[in-house]
Parts: sequence; C-alpha cells; structure tokens
Amino acid sequence: MEAAQLHDVVPGNENREHYITQYFSRNHDKWMPLEITTLGKIGEGNFMSIFEVEAEIEGRKKRRFVIKRPLPEFFKEPQWDDLGGYMRNGEEEAIGVCTNEIQGWRFAKENGLKVFPTCRYLYGEKGPEVLETLGFGEEWICIGDKGDSSKVETYGREKLKRISGFEEFIKIYFRQASLGYLKGMHIGADAYLFFVNRREDKLDFVIGDTNFLENEREFAGTKYILSFNLSQAELALKNFLDKNIDASSVSDHLESAGRHVEEIMKQDKLKVTLRDYSRKLKNIF
Repeated sequence: MEAAQLHDVVPGNENREHYITQYFSRNHDKWMPLEITTLGKIGEGNFMSIFEVEAEIEGRKKRRFVIKRPLPEFFKEPQWDDLGGYMRNGEEEAIGVCTNEIQGWRFAKENGLKVFPTCRYLYGEKGPEVLETLGFGEEWICIGDKGDSSKVETYGREKLKRISGFEEFIKIYFRQASLGYLKGMHIGADAYLFFVNRREDKLDFVIGDTNFLENEREFAGTKYILSFNLSQAELALKNFLDKNIDASSVSDHLESAGRHVEEIMKQDKLKVTLRDYSRKLKNIF
C-alpha cells in the first residue's frame, strides 16, 4: 500500500478538513497565512485533541505536522490570557492551555528532553491551536495512546515481530524520566507519542504532551518524581507493546525494560537520597 493510500484508513478521517490559519513570522514580524489539511485524528487527551496534518506556507512545499486543538467542551467561553493563550471557560487569571503547551515544550527542550523539533502558536478560523513539527517523514506512523489510533494495524501496517535496536531505544526512552526528575517535571504515561517505521521493525518516540511539564520547584529532585516518571514510562511502553508487538515478543521486551528501570533506581538511589536531604536542609535554614 502506498503511503498516500494509508491516510485513507487513518482513524478520524471524518475529521478531515481544509482551512486557513495564521502563524507569527519573526522574519516578517507579522502574522502569515498557513494552509492546513487534516489527514486524521491521532488521539485525544483531557484538554486537547491531536491531528496529523499537512501544512503549506505560500511558496513552499507541504510538510507533515501535528496540530493540537483545545476540546470545545472544556472551552465553551474562550478568553485570552496575557501571553495569547486560551483560558478554560473564561477563568480569570488562568493560563491558557495553548500557552501551557508552548511553555512546557520550551522548558522540556531547554532541559534536554526529546520533544518535537518546533512548537508554534496558531490562530485562525478554527480558533487557537498549537502546531508541532512531526520531525519524521512519510515512512513513520505516529501512534497515540487511546482507541484505534494506538494500533499500527489501523494504519495498514502489521504488528512488529521484535523491535530492532530495543536496548538502545530504552536507554534514550527512560532517560526522559531521569531528566524530568532532575527538574521537578512529572511525566505521565499519556505524554509519550511513539513512532513506528512502516517497513522496518524500528521504534522512536517524543514527549508529545507538554501541557503540564512545569518546574514544580518544591518537589524538584525528590525520589517520588523519579519513581513516578519511571513507572509512567513503563506503563506507556507496556500499553504500546501489548497492542503493537507479536505476543511472543512482548514479555522479553518488558523484562528488558524492567531490568533497565531497576538499574536506574540503583544508580540514582544515593544521589536521590543526598539531593532530598540537601533540599530539606535548605528548607530548614
């Protein structure tokens, strides 16, 4: 099946639409038109829905992106915050969900987490949205964490036999939990988006949901965050493997991931204890 045909079986094609929105160009110092065609719905969280789209800037080739749009049921009375974001139901002094997404992305990127290459605010006929560079070509499938969009078979690809280079993958993957812990970031299981190669049994990922990746200073560096982040990363990986890998290989992959998590906890146990103790002393004095 050709790549273009694959989009005909993407879940959420009832959401296919074509519209014009705007982005702010620093080069031109003004808002510029951006033509959007949605290819399908990837997933939906508590506050935003995610779509795979093609976007075309005038005079340039179309490129693949992910767009995140606030759910209408949570944002029936939209208002603007000081940063140009979108506030939930017009709450006074609230920071908008789009603003949270962009600020969380910036914070994560600055601290070395694996996120989308770019994150940009849009506003047009569909209201406020966040556009993020997919970062992968047509040979990759973006997998959500809920419903049909969490299964590679929905996109016309058979389940993976085994994941090529899995040991290297989990080193980078679980490193996100440690980086988040060092900066006080809670990274939930639904923050991860997985990418599957259409032809080879290769896997990649990003921290795709950055809406709540804020620096919670009073908890920064505590072992609670490290254990939480690791357990959530394990859960996200297990959910993906259960749905997308041959059953005969799932347990081997999970055992390998479990061993890696145990090693991280052992290596960081003393560091975490000392950091917690240091934090408590600072609070006392």
